[in-house]
Amino acid sequence: MKKIWMLMMGLGVFSGQLLAQQYAVSLIPDSLKKGANVVVRVDKSVLTIDSKAKATYKTLVAITILNEKGDQFAGSSEWYDQFRSIESIDGNLYDANGEKIKSLKKSDIKDLSGMGGGTSVSDDRQKAFGFYHKVYPFTAEFEVTVKLHGLMFLPDWYGIGGENMGVQQSSLEIVCPNTIELLTKTFNYPGQAAVQQVGSNKVTKWEVSNLKPMTREYAAPPWYEITPAVFCALKEFEISGYNGSYESWEKFGNFVYTLIAGRDVLPAELKTKVKDLVAGKSTTSEKVAALYTFMQQNTRYISVQLGIGGWQPFDANYVYTKKYGDCKALTNYMYSLLKEAGIPSIYTLVKSGSGITRFMTDFPSSQFNHVILCVPNGNDSIWLECTSQTIQPGYLGDFTNNRPVLLVKQSGSQLVKTPIYNAMQNSQVRKIDAVVNEDGSLKCNVATTYRALQQDDVHGMIHALPADKQKEELQKKFSLGTYVVNSISYKEEMKDVPEIVEELQLQASHYAQVTGKRLMITPNMLSRFNWRLDKDSVRAFDIVFTYPYTDIDSATITVGKAYKVESMPKPVKIVSEFGSFESNIDVRDGVVYYYRKMVRKDGRYPPEKWETLVKLMEDITKADKAKLVLVKSE
Repeated sequence: MKKIWMLMMGLGVFSGQLLAQQYAVSLIPDSLKKGANVVVRVDKSVLTIDSKAKATYKTLVAITILNEKGDQFAGSSEWYDQFRSIESIDGNLYDANGEKIKSLKKSDIKDLSGMGGGTSVSDDRQKAFGFYHKVYPFTAEFEVTVKLHGLMFLPDWYGIGGENMGVQQSSLEIVCPNTIELLTKTFNYPGQAAVQQVGSNKVTKWEVSNLKPMTREYAAPPWYEITPAVFCALKEFEISGYNGSYESWEKFGNFVYTLIAGRDVLPAELKTKVKDLVAGKSTTSEKVAALYTFMQQNTRYISVQLGIGGWQPFDANYVYTKKYGDCKALTNYMYSLLKEAGIPSIYTLVKSGSGITRFMTDFPSSQFNHVILCVPNGNDSIWLECTSQTIQPGYLGDFTNNRPVLLVKQSGSQLVKTPIYNAMQNSQVRKIDAVVNEDGSLKCNVATTYRALQQDDVHGMIHALPADKQKEELQKKFSLGTYVVNSISYKEEMKDVPEIVEELQLQASHYAQVTGKRLMITPNMLSRFNWRLDKDSVRAFDIVFTYPYTDIDSATITVGKAYKVESMPKPVKIVSEFGSFESNIDVRDGVVYYYRKMVRKDGRYPPEKWETLVKLMEDITKADKAKLVLVKSE
């Protein structure tokens, strides 16, 4: 919900804005400008905690924008709702010499709805503000004071807020009464935080200076692992009259349980419907599938973030009556249906998002943004994504698989991990039957089976787009030059590991290169790997792959018996810690037979392996682009 930059995460009591001359661009060290679009001149954040439920949060940030790529930092927005009120917003604009050009006026601050669109209902609002200025470099300075009402969440702090950003000075200061315990988790901070006792308060301060710009590396760890960062939480907190604890995952889960307890009551007619739906079903899986399908067919997802509804689900009867809800409400509704059928299930918090997601298992705190349902089932569990109207029960895609989640119980709440799909399950198996004409044009039938995470995007496309739009997407998918998709069809297999079979008919006008009697073709028509990495760069951080997969291509390409091999690529076989690759080509009786298999492993690898990865990608790219030269006999 918060749209202000990561680096604008705090502040306390300031005696006034800094002297304007301190913003002169000439005072920025050259080392901070090299490779930067912006330089943070000052970023002061102070959080003053008054009680378990109230705090004041102030930020003062001044950023010098060096070029148009940094324009976004000349403006910002601050969200507010019943738990967060904006006390003041001030701002100033300075030229390259540090002379003030103008100040932010009230009319420059726009009060906007915080709703996210057609599937969102929220009482969030935001105040957007900033300067429009195109004479570079210039400096934008903003000072914001916010009152927090409910301390389930505290601000995070990053020494560097993003890529291509130099930082002259950044600090976070937290003023906390001795009677309240502050929990912190720190990354990449040199030394220890400065701590002093001021009256009945403990003041803790983190400060960094002269940080050079960074660029996020390919397959890098989460940002907090590569820059100074501090995460905070109160051991005991209060929000909207509810008392919670971050002393342990179990205690936090117990708190969340108090938010959902008693919200599972179903009306009489729905109880009867549940009995009818599970009648004749003998296994837990069959009953779950029947109730899950009913839920999918009779509800839709709308994000409802009203009041404490941002964390507390609307009750089951609300969803039944309205036929919609957010992730919390729909999950609670499914939980209630299962409970009526005598099937226990567990409300589960998850940090959703594709690829690498930030999560600290050793720092109990609200790191979650989504809710799913876990149904214990013997030695296994059935996982349910209750916001989807199309996926089958038991499958979690790239949005929520392979990560820690919190099972919320009245007692005994605990972290577990969602299912992992291995390289063979995350497969793409493609079979191609093609004919190349003498003019170099190509016609082919393509059958591709996508499984597990590899079918996620295809599943999303076919359920979100009509056939004509699907065809438009496929027209951009392959490296065939000018080609046309003549027909498409899809068949879904709703298995524990889902499959989608895609059948295409393609025509490409200039697939092969024709020179006199010679015909040059690239046997790898549709799966060419073309991702070159900078082999001259020095890798600074670990290499992280979270998505293992297997791609297999088999192709028969008919060219005609009149063509004989003049030159043919040699078979390739590569095995490395990152995975494996093999390809080979054979030509018999006017038919080219091509086979390719690529396996990528998941894992975390030290920076010293960078050159190995670069070489692997270069070799795969070279093999994928290899050409077969055929010559026509007299």
